[in-house]
Amino acid sequence: MIQISWLGDFWTDDGRARHLLFILSEDAEMNELKRPKDSLWIGLLAMVAFILWGLWVNWEYGLASRIQVAVTQGVVSLFSTVFSAELIVWLERRFRHFKKGTLITGAASWVVFYSMIWGAHVLAGTPELLPTMLPGMIIGVFFCCGYAYRVARFRSC
Repeated sequence: MIQISWLGDFWTDDGRARHLLFILSEDAEMNELKRPKDSLWIGLLAMVAFILWGLWVNWEYGLASRIQVAVTQGVVSLFSTVFSAELIVWLERRFRHFKKGTLITGAASWVVFYSMIWGAHVLAGTPELLPTMLPGMIIGVFFCCGYAYRVARFRSC
């Protein structure tokens, strides 16, 4: 469905009024559905990367601990990344009208994201908690803010 929106009048240098119409090719509901659809692939990439990181950081604690950390890192990274990407899409819809909506979306999703990851590692008994989580926390800031920016740009196209 094509919508025509009225944007108003403007005056030219010679004093004549010009009418400005804006034609949208999609209706508002269709624009709400526009979003990146790659959260599962991003989650799988995160799973592989953080399994390897968890193994390397906890290598000295024995095979049982390495397996436990690798499984925890893999499962948590997959689900938290997919959840975080979906949370960013949801939050962007709510905060896009704010002046700093993209920044709010990125920061809020990062806090939720790393609260979940911290809780999972505490429950799993990860021996080196901060060294295990710190690289992901740093990468997570860039992921959450970058994906929030990407979702906002994707929706505006």
